Amino acid sequence: MSDRHRDFDIVKLKDELKDKHKQNFQLDGFVLQTLNQFAHRYLPAERGEDVKAVSLDARRYGVKSIETDMGQTIESISDENVAARIRDHSPKALLYGLYVEIEQSNLKGRAGVLSFINWAAPDFPMTKAFMVQRDEALDFDDPLELRNKLPMALESACLLFV
Repeated sequence: MSDRHRDFDIVKLKDELKDKHKQNFQLDGFVLQTLNQFAHRYLPAERGEDVKAVSLDARRYGVKSIETDMGQTIESISDENVAARIRDHSPKALLYGLYVEIEQSNLKGRAGVLSFINWAAPDFPMTKAFMVQRDEALDFDDPLELRNKLPMALESACLLFV
């Protein structure tokens, strides 16, 4: 077999494998699993609480947790501006949230990631006066690109929590 023919077969095989992965990609499972990994790494969990991501509808996913131990919590936020805004309100609890929204047409799409900290306990109204947030967005041409880019967008959004 010539080198040229072998190179063509390798390229053809790679393309076939890529197409197979695109067809077998399970968006819901991937997003929920990825959100859970980031939630366990970045969101606080009260004793015995299991923080779990949920599918909110066909294209939105989220996870949230409430922190009531204010002793170390505010001090652990490295962004002094964020910590000062929270400290000024003397909250009894903080609501942490991490959400992903995906708009997809055929294989292409756009994903938005939102992280936030809300200090307006107990109702936690989602108004800018009582929260800080960080938004990230990404475009993708196929599900494999989403699989590679979404964790980077989540990592960037989670910088709010550290």
